[in-house]
Amino acid sequence: MRPVRAVVALLAAASVGSALVADVARAQQPSPPSPTTPVLSVRRVPSLVADQVAVNRLVGGLDAAVAAAPPEACLVVSDPSGVRFARNPDRPLVPASTLKVATAAVALDLWGPDHRFVTTVSAASPPDGGRVEGDLYLIGGGDPVLGTAGYAASLPGGPGRTRSSLEALADSVAATGLREVTGAVVGDGSRHDTARSVAGWDPSYLVGDTVGSLGALRVNGGLNGWVEEPGRSGRRGQPGDPAGEAAAIFTTLLAQRGVTVGSPGRSGVASPGASSVATHASPPLSAILGEVLRWSDNGASEQLLREIGLGVSGAGSTATGAATVAATLARWGLPTTGVVVADGSGLHTGNRVTCALLVALMERVTADPVLVENLPVAGQSGTLAGRLTEEGTAGLVRAKTGTLDTVRALAGAALGGDGRLAHFAWVSNGARDDPALSVTWPDAAVRVIRAFPDRPPLDALGPSRVP
Repeated sequence: MRPVRAVVALLAAASVGSALVADVARAQQPSPPSPTTPVLSVRRVPSLVADQVAVNRLVGGLDAAVAAAPPEACLVVSDPSGVRFARNPDRPLVPASTLKVATAAVALDLWGPDHRFVTTVSAASPPDGGRVEGDLYLIGGGDPVLGTAGYAASLPGGPGRTRSSLEALADSVAATGLREVTGAVVGDGSRHDTARSVAGWDPSYLVGDTVGSLGALRVNGGLNGWVEEPGRSGRRGQPGDPAGEAAAIFTTLLAQRGVTVGSPGRSGVASPGASSVATHASPPLSAILGEVLRWSDNGASEQLLREIGLGVSGAGSTATGAATVAATLARWGLPTTGVVVADGSGLHTGNRVTCALLVALMERVTADPVLVENLPVAGQSGTLAGRLTEEGTAGLVRAKTGTLDTVRALAGAALGGDGRLAHFAWVSNGARDDPALSVTWPDAAVRVIRAFPDRPPLDALGPSRVP
C-alpha cells in the first residue's frame, strides 16, 4: 500500500478507536519535547480530534447531569446534525407545565395570532332613557385574561402582564348613557360546561392560588373573594361561582361610574334574543400566549383548552379540549406513543409526555415567531428570570419550565457556542422533597448544551515540533 493510502486507512480507524481518546488526553497535557509527530498520526488532522473531544464533553456532561436526577428521568438534545443525546427518549413521564406548550401551539394553529375573545353586556330590552328594566347580562366569551387593574398589579411582573380590562367594559356601558338597572347584573358562563375544576387535580390547588375556578366567564383568574388590596391575592376554600363573582365585581365597577344596580350580582343565563349594550374584545391571542408560556398561567391555559374543545367539537370542556390537543399532535406527525393529555395546564398528574415528543414539539415552536417570542428567556423574563442568569447563558436560552411537587421539567432551545440552535427536553419525576428532584440538574444540562462545541485549541492537537 502506498504511504498516502496507508495514512487514510489509519486515520479512518483511529477516529473511532480508543487510540483517539488516548491521543486527545495526551494532547491536553503538557509534555516535554519529543521527536517529530509520525506521519501516520491523528495529530496530522487536529480538527477531527477537536470535534470528537467536543462530542465527548457534551455526552459526558449530559450523562453527569442525568445521573444526578431521579431514576424516572429523560433527556433528549438535538441540533441540525441530528440527535446528539438521548436518555430514555420514549419514556412517558408527568410533564407539569411543559404541557402548556402543546396547548398554546394547538390554539395558535386553530385560530391564528389575531384571534380575540369577546365579552358582551346585554339586556332583555334596550336601555330606555338611561334605564334598563330587569337584569343586565354579563356574558362570558371564554376570555382567559379578563380582570381588574388591582388584580393585574398583584401578579409577578405587574404592569407588564397581559390583561383584558373589565374596567374598559364598564366604561363602555356607562358611555351609552345607562344610569340605572332595576334588576341585577347576571353573569353568564354557559359557553363552557359547569365543572369548576378538573377531576383528579390535587385538592391543594383549590385552596391556594395555583388555579382559580374555571368557567367561560371568570374575572381575576377565577379567584373567589378577590379584594382590591395591594400585595394580597384572592383567597378561597373551594371551587366557587366564577360567573357570580364576575357579576359582583362588575356591579361595583358600574356603581363607580354612576350606574346604579337594584340587586346584588349573581350567576345565570341570558335571556334569548337579549339586545347588546356593549362588548369588549380581549388582547390578541399572540399576547395572551405570553401569559400561558412566559408566566405559566394555569387558569388561562385551561380556558384556552376549553375554547379549543368548543371550537372543534362544539362542547367547551376539559375532555373535548384535551382530546383535540392529543389528536392535533398526532396529526402533525409528532411521536405520540404513550402520550396522555388530561388537562391544558399540566397540573394533572395523569398527563404523560416523552422527551422525544417535547423536542419535536419545540422544533415546531421555534419555527413560529409568535410561540418562540412568548417563551421565558433565561435570566431575563417570566419563570426563567431567576435561573441561568450567568453571562454566557442569560438571554441565549428560551424554554418552558415545569414544576410540581414530584416533577421538574424544562424544554426549549439554546444557542450553541457555534451559533447553531439546539433543542432540548428534560423531564424528571420523583418523590416529594427528593433532593435529586431539583432544577439544578436540568439547568446544568442547559449549560453543557450552551458550551457545545467545547473544542480544545487546535494548536495543542497539531503535529509536535522537532525539539
